[in-house]
Amino acid sequence: MQQNIGSGLFVGQPIGILYGYEADGLFTNTDDISTYPAQPYAAQPGLVRYKDISGPNGVPDGKVDATYDRKIIGNTVPKYTFGANLTLDYKGFDFSALIQGLAGYQKQIGSYSAFAFYNGGQIQRWQVENRWTTDNPDPNAKYPKLTSLQMGSGTIQTSTYWNRDGSFARLKNIQLGYSLPSEVLQKWKISRLRLYFSGENLISLNKFYKGWDPEMTNDRGDGSQFYPITKVYTFGINLNL
Repeated sequence: MQQNIGSGLFVGQPIGILYGYEADGLFTNTDDISTYPAQPYAAQPGLVRYKDISGPNGVPDGKVDATYDRKIIGNTVPKYTFGANLTLDYKGFDFSALIQGLAGYQKQIGSYSAFAFYNGGQIQRWQVENRWTTDNPDPNAKYPKLTSLQMGSGTIQTSTYWNRDGSFARLKNIQLGYSLPSEVLQKWKISRLRLYFSGENLISLNKFYKGWDPEMTNDRGDGSQFYPITKVYTFGINLNL
């Protein structure tokens, strides 16, 4: 496969692909390491093991390296974009909702969002609750052993282990209002009085990292662009004299 100059650009392939190793769970112990194909880093129990998928002769050669054992493992460009705008009016009540989402793509984010103790930072509950341990050496644990991980570390190279489905459906905006009847307002010499509630980003359905949002910018760097989308609640009055 020929790669063009640039990130995620390959001849004959869609723009925005993810190119990396195919993960095969986590190493359970030192015997597992010694019997598994040699890794491109100093492997330890509880860290990610990469599959040996090829070699110079086109067949597995007992060691994993960047030249022969990486492949296309996903695409960061969504295949589907969808949305719906719903409106309803009934006896003074009005309702509107905006639903939007993306589907059919993957994301690999790291740094503060995915790696414990990154850059001297903190750890997250999902990392602690789902980590590999010597007492429970689960090769399919959702997080490796709890240790400081930095960009460039062998176990956090681009691989299917860190792939997450970026698809989501979000209730982007919802508004519910009530306009008082004109016969009531005439007594007060008011032409219109409407009470309303609105909310933004109230519900998001996704399978992403817990506490993080798939719409966040992905820089895989210092995490400065990983700012979560916030929920906003608004109560208000529209008054026309």
